[in-house]
Amino acid sequence: ATGQPQIHSRGDAPFYLWEGGVEAQVVPYGQAVHHGDFVCGSLESGLTCWNTKTGHGAFMNKDGYQAF
Repeated sequence: ATGQPQIHSRGDAPFYLWEGGVEAQVVPYGQAVHHGDFVCGSLESGLTCWNTKTGHGAFMNKDGYQAF
């Protein structure tokens, strides 16, 4: 609820594998995909993913990330 969110690498399975039946997706530039409360939109400059209920998310690309 407060403070700057941070992204850390983890050693366990990606969250989309926890529920089963969800496969990784390639999101073409200019497109968006959603799963539950999460949306990810792809642009040539990077990928933005956020939670539609909280508004928290991150923009990420090969240079780094910016959480919001």
